[in-house]
Amino acid sequence: EKEQSSPLGLDLNISNFVTSNNDVYKNINSSKKVKKLSRRLKRYQRRISKKIEYSKQNKIKLSTCKNFIKQKKQIYNIYSKLRNIRENSYYQISHLILSKNPKYIVIEDLDVKSMYKNKRIASLLQITGFRKFVNILENISSKYNIPIKKVDRYYPSSKMCSSCSRIKEKLSLSTRTYICSSCGLSINRDLNASINLLNFKF
Repeated sequence: EKEQSSPLGLDLNISNFVTSNNDVYKNINSSKKVKKLSRRLKRYQRRISKKIEYSKQNKIKLSTCKNFIKQKKQIYNIYSKLRNIRENSYYQISHLILSKNPKYIVIEDLDVKSMYKNKRIASLLQITGFRKFVNILENISSKYNIPIKKVDRYYPSSKMCSSCSRIKEKLSLSTRTYICSSCGLSINRDLNASINLLNFKF
């Protein structure tokens, strides 16, 4: 049996997933393929919304409209493609992380509902699918016999210095480098968060 290595902290964010040993897994949603499909989906959704509005105003039954039915199928097909692309990516990332055979993995118990209240990132959260990824990671990790430990959602993993534990009062989402005013540590924000998750005392 393969010997287990050290535990891993795993920070999940919209652009990528980062582990405490500085492995970065790019979020598939930033790929050209997904962006292209997403733009096409929005275009088709706008068209179908106009058709629905027009049918209401003119009392037309859309169930008999061939163009409407065709557009609905196109939208459904894009949804299916995007779902499959994302799920495949989450399976691949999970396998890559678990192939390191860590003793256990620490993630944050994300409060996704509260995150949706932030209008600037709500649409991005919708397609990122944190819950889906965590479900896939948990399912695969159980086969590897690698525990997934969850840190309380209010743990300040992003705002705390991973070197001296000083906590910043404010840290905007646009700030990508964490600079500690106390000990002078300068580190990638997501790597800092993943190290803090790793260091959490259960």
